[in-house]
Amino acid sequence: MWMVVYVAEQKSVADHIEKILSDEGILVKVRCANKDIEGSNCLYEILVPQSEINESYDVLMEHEY
Repeated sequence: MWMVVYVAEQKSVADHIEKILSDEGILVKVRCANKDIEGSNCLYEILVPQSEINESYDVLMEHEY
């Protein structure tokens, strides 16, 4: 099961967090949680497997997220 570990407002932040977690060997998915009417704005959910949620939180805290 995939769980949300972080929600980012900007694609660049989501990409950065994805890279941080991937570099630590954690599987990561990024998806748009919502879109406005035009489909241009999005909140990006960063998801990790449930088994890696605690490690993911530790990594994010080390990087001040």
